[in-house]
Amino acid sequence: MKKVLLLFLSLFFLNNYNLSANSNLPPCEGEDHENYTNCYGKYIGKQYEEEDGLKYLSDYEGEFGKQPGLSHGYGKAKFYSFNSPDWDDEEYEGNFKNDYYHGQGTLTTPAFIYIGGWKEGLEHGYGELTFKDYKDTDSTKFSGKFNQGKIKKGIKTYSKGIVNYKYEGGFNSNFQYHGDGVFTENNSNTPYILKAKFKNDTPNGKGKIIFTKHNISYEGNWTSWTLEKGLITKDDGQTYQGEIKNWQPHGKGLYYDAEGKSQRFWDDNKELAKQEIEREMEENQRKAEERRIQEMYVEATKLRQRVARCYVKYSLQHFSSYLDAIENYKRIRDYDGMIYLSKKFLSHPQVPGDC
Repeated sequence: MKKVLLLFLSLFFLNNYNLSANSNLPPCEGEDHENYTNCYGKYIGKQYEEEDGLKYLSDYEGEFGKQPGLSHGYGKAKFYSFNSPDWDDEEYEGNFKNDYYHGQGTLTTPAFIYIGGWKEGLEHGYGELTFKDYKDTDSTKFSGKFNQGKIKKGIKTYSKGIVNYKYEGGFNSNFQYHGDGVFTENNSNTPYILKAKFKNDTPNGKGKIIFTKHNISYEGNWTSWTLEKGLITKDDGQTYQGEIKNWQPHGKGLYYDAEGKSQRFWDDNKELAKQEIEREMEENQRKAEERRIQEMYVEATKLRQRVARCYVKYSLQHFSSYLDAIENYKRIRDYDGMIYLSKKFLSHPQVPGDC
């Protein structure tokens, strides 16, 4: 219950309450709690019914502030359900601000326990949220920084029997894994660590998983909890790059030894797969070479422009041979030569340093 609404159809005051040893406020006077201000008191509320038909009984013991009848400061509130009389619906102990949970406090419900910070009735600041299992066989816990009732980044732990895991990273508004995160599974049979990008509780994008028991890793772009293409690395340094199915090489791919040399390929049609992979590797090498040449062209052009400006500015006609040679290299697209001669010109002792 986000806001503690201390509204009841009928209330009566318990005269024989004990003043909390931790409160510096005087005892509340009178029987009408709606007039309590700056005091410590206790009241019990009788049955009331909400619009959805739920019936509650509530009581409160604690401090009241400047606003008449509003819990403010430290206190305890209990809410009992007539719809489920065998257990208490909600119990809160901690700080209040004008009838809202505010500050530090503990909220206990049949479904979960939250211990941590609050702001105007919502979980806010560092807190720990533990979900209960009715058979006490499961344990799910969130811990981290909350913002207006939602956890943005933190840790989730879960355990049931031999299964226990931990996730640390980002969450969305539905408490699902979202953003960068690390998922650790400590199952004794197949323990692993997955570092990846997540979306709505599943890996989505680039990630790497390490099976710690066998020291084998898989790296690539994930879709849900599967990896269809990527890099497999074994503990002896051997690798496989290609398509994957059921955690095994499947489809087009290449094996490499520990030194990075291609050893063999994998495919139902092995010869065709080898040709396709070799073409793909050649294409990647061609694109890399194009990028290298483009970067050299940009650098050579900038240096040539500096040389030309300096030549004109300081009337360095006795260096005309440098300019002629640089232009020749430009015509034949020898960017290495352009860069070399330009740097040699700019570093010459007779060339001003501000060139």
